[in-house]
Amino acid sequence: MTRSRTGNGSVLLLVACLALVLLAILVFLANSKSGTAGVSSSAPSGSAPTGTAAGPTGPENPGPAGATQPTKLAPFGLPQSTRPLEILDKTHFAIGYDDDALEPAWVVYALSGPIVEHGHEKRPGRFATDTAVAHPSQHEDYSHSGFDRGHMCPAFAEWSRFGTDGMTATFITSNIIPQVHALNAGRWEDLESCIAGRDGMGDGWAGAYGTVWVIDGPVFAGDARRLPAGEKIPSACYMIILRQDSGAWDDVAVEMPNQDISGDLSDYLVTVRRIEGETGLSFFTALDATARARLEDNKPTALWPHENFDARHRHR
Repeated sequence: MTRSRTGNGSVLLLVACLALVLLAILVFLANSKSGTAGVSSSAPSGSAPTGTAAGPTGPENPGPAGATQPTKLAPFGLPQSTRPLEILDKTHFAIGYDDDALEPAWVVYALSGPIVEHGHEKRPGRFATDTAVAHPSQHEDYSHSGFDRGHMCPAFAEWSRFGTDGMTATFITSNIIPQVHALNAGRWEDLESCIAGRDGMGDGWAGAYGTVWVIDGPVFAGDARRLPAGEKIPSACYMIILRQDSGAWDDVAVEMPNQDISGDLSDYLVTVRRIEGETGLSFFTALDATARARLEDNKPTALWPHENFDARHRHR
C-alpha cells in the first residue's frame, strides 16, 4: 500500500507540474497579444505627418471617425477621407494622395508674411515622379492630353516665401491634377494670386493677415473620365482658405468648374459643407463641433478685401 500511495503521489505531482507549465504558457501568450494591441492603439489618432509617406492604415489617416491632431500646416486638423489615402509630408505642404485617382484628393499648405523672392522664378522642365506612393502618376501621362499639369500647392507661392527649394518641391507628380489650361492660367491663378500676391500687386492675404492656410483639390462628378494612363479628370476644383481673426477662425471656400470660366471670383463662392458632400472629405476635424460647423456653413458674399487685389478681380 505504501508503494501504491507513493506512485500515485508521483503521478499527481507530475500532473500538477504539467498544469503549471501549461498555465505559464497561456499567460505568456495572453500577455504577448495584449502588448501588441497596446502598441497599435498607442499611436495618436491622426498625428501629424512625420515621414515621407504613410500608408492608408497609418496613424496620419485614422478615417472619418478620428479627428486629426493640429499641426503647423493644419492647426484645424488634416482632412479626413471616406477612402484610403496616402499622407505625404513635403515640408512646406502636405498631400492626401488617392492611389485610385492617381492624384491628390487634397493638398494643405500655409503661407505667411510678405514676398521675399522677387523677379521671375526659374522653373524645372518636368515633374519628378513621386516614388513615395504606391501608384505614382508620371510626367508623360499628361503629354498631349489636352490638360495642364495643374499644381495644387502653387509653384509661385512656395518660391515667393521659401525660394528655389520650396518651388522645386512642388514639381512632383503627387501635387498635380488634370486642369483645363484656361482655368489653370485664368481664374484659378487669380485666386492663387489673392493668397500669395504678385510682384507689383502686393503681398496677398498672406502679407495682409499674417498667415493663411489653404486646402485644395479636385471634385469628380459621377463616373469621371480618365487620362489614358488612368488619372481622373476633375469636373471642378475646390479651394478653402482660412485665416484667424482675433483668435477666431474665418474661411472662404471656392469651387470652379474645370473649364474656361469668366466673371468675378466671388461668383464661385460655396460652402465647405457642399465640398465635403461632393468629395467625401471631412475638414477641420481638430476643432470643436461649434467652430467646425460655423466654418462648414459659412458662405460670404465676397472675398476678403484688400486694395491690391482690384487688378486681379477682372472680367476675362
